Amino acid sequence: MSAAVYSVHAARWARSNHRVTMQDLQELGAEMFRRLTWATTPKSPKQFTDVVYSSMLKEWEQEQARLLSRCWRGRLKGLRLEMTSRAKAAQQWTLRNPITTSSLAGLTSTAASDFLVQRYFEKRESTDLRRSAIMGLFGLSYIGFLQHFLYTGFWPKFLKVSRLTGPKAVLFQVFGDQGIYMPCAYLPVFYTVKEMAGPTGLFISTSEAAVAGVARYWENLHSDLQLLGSPEESSGAGVCLRF
Repeated sequence: MSAAVYSVHAARWARSNHRVTMQDLQELGAEMFRRLTWATTPKSPKQFTDVVYSSMLKEWEQEQARLLSRCWRGRLKGLRLEMTSRAKAAQQWTLRNPITTSSLAGLTSTAASDFLVQRYFEKRESTDLRRSAIMGLFGLSYIGFLQHFLYTGFWPKFLKVSRLTGPKAVLFQVFGDQGIYMPCAYLPVFYTVKEMAGPTGLFISTSEAAVAGVARYWENLHSDLQLLGSPEESSGAGVCLRF
């Protein structure tokens, strides 16, 4: 930047702030002299020039915002830029806090799903807040928190140790998730939580809820397998599995 532009910037900043010291002027003069005499690539700007540039940039942004706010296209553009900025900030926050993001996603999805089921599927006049709270806690702690470590920690490390790649790795993950983890771990826990959130959950202990939930799970699983194995039923238009 030329010496004239430096002088204009410094004068504007001095008139608006009135805090220019002799040391600031000496540093600015030394920088101008070095650029004029040696014509080398400048080093990082001094504190004085940083203040000048930041002040002028802020004034320019404010002026642009005032000009844009005078027409509807400008307002729409400003709104779009604001939404884009907030979306990027939210994305950066989720990347910095993956565990919190997973936990909140599990809480929101399960609580909202239970609320919609009660309101529009079961046609209840009033929402069972206790049931929604229990399902939300299940989504927060199990679906969001524990399964975060399962799918982002355990499976990648296990595949790295096993050295499986390509289609073999995909088949192994699908079989391990759908064939072992889901029927042996997730669904029994889900049925236990379902019993705890049900009408009888207030009158039974956690162990009794686990026994009742697993019994209900095996009963539904047995009936579903019979339904799938029946040639008369399986040849129909569709099969509905119970949960």
